[in-house]
Amino acid sequence: MQTAFSVICPSRLHLSLIGMGHAGYRVNGGIGFALNAPSLDIQFSISSEPGIDIQDVREFPFETIQIQQLQALLGGFISNNKIAQGVRIHVGGSTPTHGGFGSSTAIRLACLEGMSHLFNLEASREELVVASGRGGTSGIGINTYFDGGFVFDVGHAAEGSDFAPSHSRTGHDPSLALIQMPMPQWEIGVCIPRQIPLKTQLEEQHFFRSHCPLPACDIHEILYHSVYGITASVKERDFGRFCGAVRALQRTAWKKGERTLYGERLQQVEDAIYDAGALAVGMSSLGPGLFFLGDDVPTKIEALRKQLPTCEWLSTSVRNSGREVEDG
Repeated sequence: MQTAFSVICPSRLHLSLIGMGHAGYRVNGGIGFALNAPSLDIQFSISSEPGIDIQDVREFPFETIQIQQLQALLGGFISNNKIAQGVRIHVGGSTPTHGGFGSSTAIRLACLEGMSHLFNLEASREELVVASGRGGTSGIGINTYFDGGFVFDVGHAAEGSDFAPSHSRTGHDPSLALIQMPMPQWEIGVCIPRQIPLKTQLEEQHFFRSHCPLPACDIHEILYHSVYGITASVKERDFGRFCGAVRALQRTAWKKGERTLYGERLQQVEDAIYDAGALAVGMSSLGPGLFFLGDDVPTKIEALRKQLPTCEWLSTSVRNSGREVEDG
């Protein structure tokens, strides 16, 4: 039994959800891919004190309710496996909560995998995903956690499924990842607008209730850009068409609805990124985190840091592998 180690988790960009209505065969699903940064560094150690001590030291940490939910999840794991020792979990890194980069899914999976590793317990990938309760709306985060790369996910068969964020959908099988493949190594810029308040779990749930279901015509448009635009251009390594599809997705009903949550403040940041020479700007998941593509991203970021110092700017790269486990 090890006494200490860490899990390094990549972030993910979620370009859009897709089947957010009762338009036919399937519901939910989405497209996205993994990034090297921002990332999470989650450290685990045996404690002499009973129970689970979680310290989230990130600039944008979990809400209190999320810490409680994670403790309940891991408490069940300890009880089911008859573990007597206590555990300390230290959550660090640069991936913010509710920023649009998949931190909640990654933390839950990392903690379950970390506890298994710490106590030499066998746990398959499928068992970890089911135990995490994630992947019920979109399987992007659960697949990029293990594999990295690009994921096109087609959700679930349309059998009375509801519409909610993954953190609110329990008791569902994980979504079906139809296509997984490596992403081309395109330059990616990331913007975390610190001046824009992050959404809470309750606010995210309210957004889903107020914007679903989408009509069939809106779903078909999202699917068109997701398949003929994003997925095809990744496969063919067509940077120009990929940028065009990212821009087009921002104008579709679902993404446009997500963007209205932040109004003019987000638009001003996006305008500045385009003025700096970006070829495409997108919002990841429910935001407010933005990503952008173009030539010489580091130079653009250097200029944007001076222009918008309240935002955090990262020059990052695509990640075509999953999390890393490092011995302490």
